[in-house]
Amino acid sequence: MYTTGLFDDRKFFFRFFRIVGVLVFALLLSRCSSTSELAAVAEDQRPVNVVLMLGDGMGLSQISAALFQNDNALHMERMPVMGYQKTHSADNLVTDSGAAATAMACGQKTFNFSIGLGPDSMPCKTLVEVLSDHHFATGFVVTSPVNHATPAAFYSHVNNRIHFERIAADLVESDIDFFVGGGRKYFQRRDSDQRDLLRELEDRNFLVADYLTAELDQLRPNVQKQFAYFTADTRPLPASAGRDYLRTASWMGTRFLSRYGPEGFFLLVEGSQIDWVGTPTHMQHHIGTH
Repeated sequence: MYTTGLFDDRKFFFRFFRIVGVLVFALLLSRCSSTSELAAVAEDQRPVNVVLMLGDGMGLSQISAALFQNDNALHMERMPVMGYQKTHSADNLVTDSGAAATAMACGQKTFNFSIGLGPDSMPCKTLVEVLSDHHFATGFVVTSPVNHATPAAFYSHVNNRIHFERIAADLVESDIDFFVGGGRKYFQRRDSDQRDLLRELEDRNFLVADYLTAELDQLRPNVQKQFAYFTADTRPLPASAGRDYLRTASWMGTRFLSRYGPEGFFLLVEGSQIDWVGTPTHMQHHIGTH
């Protein structure tokens, strides 16, 4: 049985996420080309489970705003190790989510709008693909469509992030075991073909559900099947309009993947809408956030 509903933030971050060295481990694994290289990593330096938490568009200004709003205290200040990351793309000082997420997923910078490709436009092996080769369970929870730039960079390989239907097809064919987010229309009411990707997910042993059929906290995923849940037809509601599934879905993801993966798991959790609040409307349309 899963605990659903709201739970204490402190427990959420520090009791249930058994995480150490997330980014170091991620980059290390992305460079391991064989099982022997992976085995060479000292056992006591390898976390069993990895949760990578991203705030899309969360720079120092957004962190400062959060501090001012929360009595000058944030849980992230309790992290034992902190640092900075340069997020510029290979060809521009101003990055986009595709290039930034590809750098995290593949360990190399690329051009803006690129998804899972290197600067030479050739596919780069992503962290999810490396971990799947080593029998880790993988999943993600996002407050964007599931085929949006950040999650896509971990399982897809396209030259432009706006190819939403191609990215959706890549998700179906990927090794992702658990995902929650919006974007249902790209899987069933497609313009480019007549494929029913929801049916294809079910054929690939997924339990598929959505906001029309059941509330997320009413579901009890069975680890005999993989799990997919769509929270919206296109992009999910903002938090100010009542969208509140991120914590519940993240908790559910850790519980599910810890039972599903024999070696451990990787879970990407993205607060996707920080960037949307800070991005002009005309630019949102250009990069496909509408």
